[in-house]
Amino acid sequence: MEKEILQDGTGNYLQVHGIVGESYSDKIFSYQDISGFLPLEIRKINGKKEYIYNISGKLSLEQYVSGNCPGLPEIKKVFEHIFSLMRTTEEYLLDSRGIVLDSDCVFIDPLTGEVGCIYQMDEEKNVVREIGRLLEDVMEKMNQRDKELVFFVYGMHKLTKEAGCTCALLEKYLHGQGSELALSKEDERPIPKERQEFVPANLKMPEKTVHYSHYAVPVGILVGSILIYLVLWGMNLFQKPVSGEIDYSKVVGTFFFFAAVAGYGVWKTMPGKQREKNVLYHDEEKDKKKVCLIPQRGSDAPVAIPYFPFSLGRLRILQEAGSILIMDEESDTGTYYNGRRLAPWSRTEIQDGDILQISEKSYVVEITMSHIII
Repeated sequence: MEKEILQDGTGNYLQVHGIVGESYSDKIFSYQDISGFLPLEIRKINGKKEYIYNISGKLSLEQYVSGNCPGLPEIKKVFEHIFSLMRTTEEYLLDSRGIVLDSDCVFIDPLTGEVGCIYQMDEEKNVVREIGRLLEDVMEKMNQRDKELVFFVYGMHKLTKEAGCTCALLEKYLHGQGSELALSKEDERPIPKERQEFVPANLKMPEKTVHYSHYAVPVGILVGSILIYLVLWGMNLFQKPVSGEIDYSKVVGTFFFFAAVAGYGVWKTMPGKQREKNVLYHDEEKDKKKVCLIPQRGSDAPVAIPYFPFSLGRLRILQEAGSILIMDEESDTGTYYNGRRLAPWSRTEIQDGDILQISEKSYVVEITMSHIII
């Protein structure tokens, strides 16, 4: 959708270039003003159609969030307006997917707080996905110190990523959030499943199910040592050569020798000993990737990733099925991937040469292959 801002002596206008031909929505908006939508004028010049929306005295949502530092009530009002418009379009037999949910196409009057949107039925859109993108745009510009606003936006965005999410569920969350803001800090920030599974700092591998077959080698070593000892006894190797009496010094010495050898062998082959390594990886494949974050400032030291999962502040780095993934765990300043802020708790694949910005530091991702036999 091509659009541009026009300015003249009468005010500011948003111009959108439309498709050729007249649609049902054109007729509806040409003959009447629908509450909640920006005033519209349709022009046809040289066979091309242009939609002119009057945005005088209004700010786009992107400008509104970054410049005025609105709080939770103001942001909720914007989304309440969007859901209200969906019902309005149905009353006029219009498809709600035609509401343009872009941060530069949703306008707010900073004095009255009134919200105005535009309608363009050029292509079918997934409304839940579009709302999720709109929330991501809000995340990038909103005041990160406003905890009530942050929890609301992050929570609603996370809901849009869940399978089976509908506009009805989002609206239910929108109206139910107001009564839940007085929770304690622990209640406001429930520990997500991803954080509950976090590997502790002592770098122990996750517990694995031990089967009886895992004890075959240590038991074999123990039984074999006993059998060898009994064979030596049966061959009368512990008897004195002249008198034929038992040489107890040989008996005791040989017994302790085999006991030490068997004990060491059992200890080395017991289930779990193979997992005690300084460099740890999941058992996904033999070809592993080494990751290093190279600082863009020469004075900072490179950050090598010696194991997965790895935590750098509130940024978690994982490796799954050969892919390197990153996940922001609700950091205060956010994590930026190639200039775009990551949504909390969503996994994003990174490639060699990508740029990560963590707090005030920027890193270049360096990924190399390393053949490691596990």
